[in-house]
Amino acid sequence: MKQRVITALLFGIVFIGAILLMNTIVFPVFVAALSAIAVYEIEKAVGLSNKLIYAATLVLSVAIPFVVHFSISLPIAPVGCLYVVLILIFMLLRFETTKFEQAITAIFASVCVPFSFSLMIVFRDIHKYFNNYTKADGVFFLILAFFAAWMTDIFAYFVGSKFGKHKLCPKISPKKTWSG
Repeated sequence: MKQRVITALLFGIVFIGAILLMNTIVFPVFVAALSAIAVYEIEKAVGLSNKLIYAATLVLSVAIPFVVHFSISLPIAPVGCLYVVLILIFMLLRFETTKFEQAITAIFASVCVPFSFSLMIVFRDIHKYFNNYTKADGVFFLILAFFAAWMTDIFAYFVGSKFGKHKLCPKISPKKTWSG
């Protein structure tokens, strides 16, 4: 419990800092860091050990929030095809240790996760896309999204601790229960 509280406090401080600096370059850096960490964790979870794929996917996962922040227009289909071919070439270069499933998971994670996190930038700038919203609405939507996720996790933790008897998936998360 102590470790959870310390982690929550540290992330809370980082989150408050990111919100206070949301109209600076710090915010897309924050989003890019979250994206890279999440993509790395997913790739690690599937047992990926191909350093070329790691490098390419982490570069893309960091680049996407900046593409969204600076509203850079790219030809999605050719860039996406080139990216997929590049990852598959990297997979073939290390075919002894890299499975096709790992490469596909890396592609999916390195595209979907950063675009999902980049929605924080879109929420921040919602007043630019829709005339009936203000900058304050964007901040509200961001805080609401994080607050909802945090409250759900906290509630699930305490309900699972109090009432949980049946383990959900002991190999992945030993203490997580169906109740939580």
